Amino acid sequence: MNIKGFTLSAVAMAMSAGVAAQFEASGTTNGHEYVDLGLSVKWATCNTGAEKPEDYGDYYAWGETETKASYTKENSSTYGKTSYTFLDVASDRWGSAWRMPTKAEYQELVDNCTWQWTSV
Repeated sequence: MNIKGFTLSAVAMAMSAGVAAQFEASGTTNGHEYVDLGLSVKWATCNTGAEKPEDYGDYYAWGETETKASYTKENSSTYGKTSYTFLDVASDRWGSAWRMPTKAEYQELVDNCTWQWTSV
């Protein structure tokens, strides 16, 4: 499939059996747009913190839900921890229908889409 005209984000739509039935091929959930690329999950058209597809969005440390002016070992709530309750910035910011994609979902995106560099 050819992906052109928008930036895929780092946020995937949760697609559990109960949730998937309520979504159309593309649309909006909790005020955030998504698109169906024919993959196992639907993908947001913007990153968390972005207003439009070409925006970068906010930067979060892994497992954290707040942005910081700078990221250091000292101000990290997850650095060096081998086990903690995982915090999902997508669910935290956009509601429980949203979540961060898994490594396998990112790989599926890379493997099943045609990519083309563009300038905006």
